[in-house]
Amino acid sequence: MLMTMLLAGCAFPLFSQPTESVIPTSMVIIPVTLEPILNPTIAPTVTPYQPINAVVQVLVFNVRTGPSTVFPVLHQYPENTDLTVLGQAPGMGEWVLVQTPDHLSAWAMVEFIGIQGDLSAVPFIEPTDAYKITGRVLDTQGDPVRGIGFALSQGTGADELRTDVETDKNGIFTGYIPKTATGTWYVSYISINCQTSNVVDANCHYSGTIQPDYQALKLPPVSSLNFNWK
Repeated sequence: MLMTMLLAGCAFPLFSQPTESVIPTSMVIIPVTLEPILNPTIAPTVTPYQPINAVVQVLVFNVRTGPSTVFPVLHQYPENTDLTVLGQAPGMGEWVLVQTPDHLSAWAMVEFIGIQGDLSAVPFIEPTDAYKITGRVLDTQGDPVRGIGFALSQGTGADELRTDVETDKNGIFTGYIPKTATGTWYVSYISINCQTSNVVDANCHYSGTIQPDYQALKLPPVSSLNFNWK
């Protein structure tokens, strides 16, 4: 009886009660969304240019210090000389940079050599020590006119310096003259290519002309030239 009374008067419970967990009302549970792991994008491998060969197809062939006939002749080579094509000048693919058998790097006119490979795969190389002359021909609708020939020239007669260029599919021509050149040059309309121009019919008939038919060019050039087909 005494033990029962003592136990009843004790302030501590005989057994501990389990405590309920309470989540604070200020806590927000944010669900986690797992993003799928994407396969990484692998950049395509760029195949380095493998130089192609060319062979001289005329009896005596000039290679020059730059990509036009107004640059000095660096050396001459006989027919069947093997060349290695290193690059091409921007434009219509008329000039390529070659390495000769005696290890000179020089510019060669494509018309007189046989390219043994795909010229379109040859990388473009901007010539050094040269002024780049560019122009564009558009028709009355603002569309490019291809196959229009121009002469870049200075002087007359035996003293004339001249190189010819032609507009591409974008109506743009590109030519080069040496940085040693001075004075005023002229860019003159000279021809239409019946095979490639989009202003001629099957019989090479056309209506219209270039305006203006020439422009004076002071060196160094500061902007591209504009011509119209009307």
